[in-house]
Amino acid sequence: MASASPSGTTGGTGSPCPVPVSFPLADGWTATAVELPKGELAELVGEALTKRGGTTVRCEVDGRKAGGGFLRIWAADAPAVAPRAALEGFAAGTDETVSGQQFRDVRAGGFDATEITWLTTSSLTEETSRSWALAVQSAGQTLIFTVDEGLTTERTDVLPAYRLAVQGLAMAG
Repeated sequence: MASASPSGTTGGTGSPCPVPVSFPLADGWTATAVELPKGELAELVGEALTKRGGTTVRCEVDGRKAGGGFLRIWAADAPAVAPRAALEGFAAGTDETVSGQQFRDVRAGGFDATEITWLTTSSLTEETSRSWALAVQSAGQTLIFTVDEGLTTERTDVLPAYRLAVQGLAMAG
């Protein structure tokens, strides 16, 4: 599947996506930092949305206005965890049934990376869908880029923006 057309970059300190890499944004997509909830109840509710399999979400790239879903960038909670181990934990950290995991060592911009695809089956709807994620290490952190569909989109609708982002990864300047 081809990449989307770029319309700027994000990443680095002071950007809407405060991670130690920069990456291109697809045309019409916008990045925002994810604020972690505060207070006891907010922490319990927020943890379900901001933590998964040993990672914490750091930013979200929203493509709903451009007809896509979301990209989310997660940081491993443990410093310098290996990309494959981070992906294994992430994929297993869902309430859905996970199967068919396939790992590939790839080049993502200027980084050696590991990409995973897997199938998830919802216990509520019994629908099965394919998921994608890619992990890289930068500045002592392991980052995971994930594909998330919107309410009216499929994960495959997000793939061009995902491919653009991961193919253009660079050290944040």
